[in-house]
Amino acid sequence: WVPGVSSVDNLIEVRPQEFDNDDELKDNIVTILEKDGLVDPRKFTVTAKDGCVRLRGRADSETERDAAARDCWYTYGVREVINEIEIV
Repeated sequence: WVPGVSSVDNLIEVRPQEFDNDDELKDNIVTILEKDGLVDPRKFTVTAKDGCVRLRGRADSETERDAAARDCWYTYGVREVINEIEIV
């Protein structure tokens, strides 16, 4: 579409986005849980492996339990959430 141009060599390379490693993903989730007013992160443990996050601990309500899981799902790089948080 530009006068005088007869061909274009497109050498643009598309690289996949870089994912956080397991420790970075875990740290991100802990930070998010700390900022969520519905969650007390001191009651939970978080582990991450290959995008799979496991939550363990005890929550005071179903709302708190669900909020913790939702925080994980909204975190970039999470592919699966195993919510083992018990309600006391």
